[in-house]
Amino acid sequence: MKRFFSILSHLPWGVMYGISNVLYVLVYYLVGYRRGVVRANLEKSFPEKEDSERRGIEKAFYRHFCDMLVETVKLFSMPEDEIRRRMEFPPCPEVERWYAEGRSVLGLMGHMGNWEYIPSYTLHVPRHVHVIQLYKQLYNPGFDRLMHDLRERFGSESVEARKGYHTIAGYIGAGQQVAVGFLADQAVDRAKFSLDFMHRTAPVYEGAERIGRHFHCAILYFDIEKTSRGHYRVHTIPLTADASAEEEHTLTTRYIRLLEASIRRQPELYLWSHRRWKYAQS
Repeated sequence: MKRFFSILSHLPWGVMYGISNVLYVLVYYLVGYRRGVVRANLEKSFPEKEDSERRGIEKAFYRHFCDMLVETVKLFSMPEDEIRRRMEFPPCPEVERWYAEGRSVLGLMGHMGNWEYIPSYTLHVPRHVHVIQLYKQLYNPGFDRLMHDLRERFGSESVEARKGYHTIAGYIGAGQQVAVGFLADQAVDRAKFSLDFMHRTAPVYEGAERIGRHFHCAILYFDIEKTSRGHYRVHTIPLTADASAEEEHTLTTRYIRLLEASIRRQPELYLWSHRRWKYAQS
């Protein structure tokens, strides 16, 4: 399977986006992949919009979703200089100061844009900083291994989320400075804290905040925007230089509000096919 995707990844971008255009027709019109989930999520998240507006977002989401699939395939052979052009990380003086001071940094993000390009962040931090991305294991072992290896292409380490705390504790305990990425908008059913997120009250993941408070980590938010087809810009927004100095729930609440703002700016970039609100209280 890896060999197949590696060969496919060498096709020109024009051909790949032609494949994406065909996929869009198949996925949206013929298969209707999770269209009911997407439609329900959009209706509840944007009650103020007309049906026609929501339908426009729906179609734009599926177009972006198919683009993201072929863009991820291109990662199998994409060189460093190209990923730097396609996933920009403009410098942030405050975050750069954190790294210079030896702080470990936790980055919070949502399923926005093409999150599979985020591991290239390792190309934008000091060489001595060990970059980790936490992920949820896929059901198919072969595909899980494939994605695990793909996410480590630019020098970061992929760690299954359940092992995240112990892995981070091990590195920090050994004196290693780390930068850890959290896709923190997963659906959770046992969280002790709930927030209003896009008009629905739902449990939210607080693992990053708890880890940050325990290890005195700095925390930032990855604000992802799409600048053109296949090109993204990620603004690193500082939340705190030391999570232990913040009141409980404060950082998680700020993260959710920032994610909402990102979604409202470019709603088609969010993963609406994800059952994020299946444990929502309203």
